[in-house]
Amino acid sequence: MKNKAKTGFTLTEMLITLVIIGVVAALTVPTMIAKYQKEYKITRIKKAYSDVQQALKMAEVKNGTMNTWDLHVDENQNASMNFAHNYLLPNMSLMKVCSPSTSECYSNGAKHVSAISNGGYSFVCWVDNTEYGGWINVDIDGPKKGKNQIGSDRFAFKIVFKDGIDTANNRIKKGVYPSGLQFVTPFTREE
Repeated sequence: MKNKAKTGFTLTEMLITLVIIGVVAALTVPTMIAKYQKEYKITRIKKAYSDVQQALKMAEVKNGTMNTWDLHVDENQNASMNFAHNYLLPNMSLMKVCSPSTSECYSNGAKHVSAISNGGYSFVCWVDNTEYGGWINVDIDGPKKGKNQIGSDRFAFKIVFKDGIDTANNRIKKGVYPSGLQFVTPFTREE
């Protein structure tokens, strides 16, 4: 009789291999997902920042430097709406504008203007001091998605209209700054 040698893997060997693959996947997949989410968030913040920066630069080309802009309050608009409608929004690619702001675009705020960009993020802008500046708060995944929490998917940019000295006697520079870095150094594409 011929002795036939069996070739192939046993059921036990196959199960051990599958368990090892499962353990490796369980250890690596969460790390990969977290890394992707972090990169996504950074990319979206930079995109929103770049869009705002470009819109304000285009407005300066058309209307002169920010410190010369007319942000007066008249009977029909406040300074925030004046800033948004005359300087910021005309230079951005937008899907929808809510003026005054509503939860459909970002959040309610009678004196603020919000919008949804073609890039999918939403934002609300307001001028808190026509002398020195205002804020743009960005929701990187739009008004109806995500946690809607500052630092998670909502981030703030400070707009400074002119160089000067603030109330705490700090020297401030004209520009757009991510919250926490305002007045110090503008965000760059390399960061």
